[in-house]
Amino acid sequence: LAGKSKFALKVVLDQLELLDLLSFRPEYVQVGISILQTELDRFEEAVAHQTDYEPSQVLLFCGHMIDNIVKSEWERGREGEGEKI
Repeated sequence: LAGKSKFALKVVLDQLELLDLLSFRPEYVQVGISILQTELDRFEEAVAHQTDYEPSQVLLFCGHMIDNIVKSEWERGREGEGEKI
């Protein structure tokens, strides 16, 4: 896992901590936790020493639907109600 993302390190560390709580092969689990914690600390230290990163492009997604092509049957039925004479 060396050189991988922080997420990958945390996931495996969390799994090892769960195995530690279950007392599953504690001598091996403790060694794994120690190694992963060291690698995670090294990763966080490397990130802390990086200069501020400014992306060249940014994608903003607000999640608001501007126009729904397929309307529900209820909405289609209500559209013509006010037009009937």
